[in-house]
Amino acid sequence: MKSQQAQRRPVRQGTTLLELVAASTVIAVTLVPALRIMRDSLRVSRQLEVREAMATIAMSVLEQESAGVSGRWIMQTRTHRQPGRDSGYPSVVAVSTTTDSVATGGIPGSLAVVRVTAFEDTNRTGSLDNNEPSITFATKIAGLTSYRFEAQGS
Repeated sequence: MKSQQAQRRPVRQGTTLLELVAASTVIAVTLVPALRIMRDSLRVSRQLEVREAMATIAMSVLEQESAGVSGRWIMQTRTHRQPGRDSGYPSVVAVSTTTDSVATGGIPGSLAVVRVTAFEDTNRTGSLDNNEPSITFATKIAGLTSYRFEAQGS
């Protein structure tokens, strides 16, 4: 008679190739969509970051132009190249327009319209293209004598 130990099967210490293939398939099926989601979330996060920077830059330029118009009453169109350079967004361009024409909602000599459009110049042409994200802010400034006196230091 053989002893009971001799009749038992040996304890398996590893995994079979079939188990390895099954585990790899399960990991691949779950990992690929997760990586796609991470990639898409990084892209969206970058877009939101750039749009927030464009809004901040546009508002900053709007405030600068509004102060200039209220003090000097000079109507002009200016392109501000790389206003976001110091904050890490050198591709952002801002274009400001100040006018007191009736066609844009102003009153000559009395009410100016200041409009600023900031955009990410992805193709580096210096002008806004249809596929480039942009944001526009506008305000109106009254031509008050007290503003001009304050700007002159009186």
